[in-house]
Amino acid sequence: MDITGQAQSPDGLVRAVVDVGGMLTDLEIAPEALGLRADHLARVISSVTQEAAGRARAEVRSLYQPLIEEGLVGDLPVLLPGSLPKASATASPPPVDADEDEASFEETFSLRRTER
Repeated sequence: MDITGQAQSPDGLVRAVVDVGGMLTDLEIAPEALGLRADHLARVISSVTQEAAGRARAEVRSLYQPLIEEGLVGDLPVLLPGSLPKASATASPPPVDADEDEASFEETFSLRRTER
């Protein structure tokens, strides 16, 4: 089953479809929308796409909720906002090898710029 989210602008001039990860998979813009100011059209597209993504996330949540309640899965998939794994309180950063010569970000960036 492919989960998608769909939404359209109130005037129906813009319609968006996103996949389960929120990636835009289809965008329809009615010819009448091309008469809108570019910044307004951009905001409408962004808003409709975000609404579609919210609908896809809601569908995933509704499918997973019974599984979580039954104890079949522990949590929502990581790809959903707000469902990232919780860091362990005892987790510590990986050890750094003292013999390793690591350049700082600034040094690395500077080297890459001069190598062009």
